[in-house]
Amino acid sequence: MDLVVDWESPDPGALGVRLADRLRLPRPDPDVERFALQLAGGVVRIARTAPGRRERLVGVSPIDRSHLAAADREASHGVALLGVGFATVEMGRGARDVAERFGVDPGAFRLAADESWLGAVARVARLGGARLVVLEPTTEGRVAAALARFGEGPVAVYVGLPGPASGSVRRGPLGAGSLVPGSPAWGPFTIVLAGSFGDAGATRRWGDKPASTIER
Repeated sequence: MDLVVDWESPDPGALGVRLADRLRLPRPDPDVERFALQLAGGVVRIARTAPGRRERLVGVSPIDRSHLAAADREASHGVALLGVGFATVEMGRGARDVAERFGVDPGAFRLAADESWLGAVARVARLGGARLVVLEPTTEGRVAAALARFGEGPVAVYVGLPGPASGSVRRGPLGAGSLVPGSPAWGPFTIVLAGSFGDAGATRRWGDKPASTIER
């Protein structure tokens, strides 16, 4: 089971170029109105907002893409959609709401490492090969800003990238990652986990680095 993420932006071309450069994917036309980032494990669809609307994630849905040919999977260039983060003001209810939405057992959500970049505690559940990450703010940080601006809902995309980490790295619920710069203070946020890919439930997390090398 993969995830489809719908992302609206006042300038989808500029957003697409920024994400493509960071994820080492082919750049879209900067004047494009809509396009899709084809990733292993899912798709991020970016489209222009209606006039007056702010940039935000507007939807996340599961999709079965097991029928895809190998050539289609190779279009991802090894970049993987690892999961999506959902902001909530109350962890227990938020996890139940996300579980109901995606048909997951609420008991499947497990406490994970804090989301250091976004200022939140986290619980994580598996949905096929992806992860559903529920985030409750602990600081007046990025998740708190997203909740104040938009209320509860999807706020972050976690992406796995082959190769070494780039930029500052902090620990998070899916492992150590870096925040792609350029997003508004209230998101949406893209967090990149670099390194060897495997099962997210394994002891070794994507992007893990020795504690001494991680920004605190």
